[in-house]
Amino acid sequence: MSYLTPEAKSKLSSTVRGLRDRLITDLHNAIESTYLLAISRGKVKLREAERVNRRRLEDLLDEQM
Repeated sequence: MSYLTPEAKSKLSSTVRGLRDRLITDLHNAIESTYLLAISRGKVKLREAERVNRRRLEDLLDEQM
C-alpha cells in the first residue's frame, strides 16, 4: 500500500482548497447573474421559472440565517 508523502499531502490539500474556493466563487457568480440577487425583487424582471427559483433561494437563505 502506498502512502502520500507529507509534501504530497500538503500539495493535495492546497489544491483541494483552491478548487473548493473556485467552485464557490463560480457558483456565486452564476447564481448572481441568473437571479440578479443584488437587485430588489420588485425591480428585477425575470421569467416565471427564474422568479419562482429566486424566491425559493431567498427563502432558503433567510432560513439559514
